[in-house]
Amino acid sequence: MPGAVAANAYEGIRSEALAQYALSAFGTAARVPMSDDSGIDFHCTLGRLIGKRLLVENYYLVQVKSSKSKVRYDSADAVKWLLGHKYPILFMVVDKSSSQLSIYKTTELATIPWRNFPNTIEIEFDGQNNFDLKSFEPITNVNVGLPILDFNVTQLADKEWRANVVKTLRSWVELDQGNIDWRTMGFDAYQFPSAYVTNMPVGSKIEMNASFSTLGSSEVSRLPSMTLFGLAHMINVAAAESDLAALMQIKSSADHILRRYRFSDNAPYYYAFCFNTACRHLNINMQMTIDISDVGVFSPFGTIEN
Repeated sequence: MPGAVAANAYEGIRSEALAQYALSAFGTAARVPMSDDSGIDFHCTLGRLIGKRLLVENYYLVQVKSSKSKVRYDSADAVKWLLGHKYPILFMVVDKSSSQLSIYKTTELATIPWRNFPNTIEIEFDGQNNFDLKSFEPITNVNVGLPILDFNVTQLADKEWRANVVKTLRSWVELDQGNIDWRTMGFDAYQFPSAYVTNMPVGSKIEMNASFSTLGSSEVSRLPSMTLFGLAHMINVAAAESDLAALMQIKSSADHILRRYRFSDNAPYYYAFCFNTACRHLNINMQMTIDISDVGVFSPFGTIEN
């Protein structure tokens, strides 16, 4: 009706306003307009001061909630959307009555295998660390445990306290970003602290788990490509240091990978370019060609040739 607004929507807006006030104290916090909200409320960064300017360094996403009710992703597409983000996702629960804010990590999502994910996921905020972080199973109930930060808005005025919050946030964002990067490379592995304390940075005792059974076939795994890119970089280093022995050892490893796997990207071309350039730099009479019929790669022009 004219002259009125939806009360429920307005309550959510107030929660987001309080969240933005807090998040902007730690770095930048760009609010997503309601019309464009697809499940992420804020695109945030952390940074460090250089003089009077903030150097932006860490990117992360935040979804704001007004209660600790479960968040359900109820389709395969929704789950794929959740697991497919390239930056860490945090949940912030805002209690407007007490001005208390709790921030939860989603590190547990790293334990879900990308190539065998469930059709539904429910994220729970029960405040208990009873999640099995040693399995790679298509689980449907994800308990995000204790909040990594729990504070009152009044604490934002304390400069020293804010510095510790930024340190804590950065430690979790960087941990999650590392897990996301591994997933992007096709490697089902993750790191997680053996224990953590709310409002304290991630400790030095970090556990690691990986699953080789979920890697899938070589045709879908990106590990051979990423390895080849790494060897190409090592070729460049060997050439810069005029280390012929190292170059030939790297070539031997790369030759095995090129014979063993098929590729769906330009990794072989990049490696060949680096190797050939290195040989010319070292005045070695050796040049490499890629046999497309053997490795089945994308051509430099973007078409598949087999």
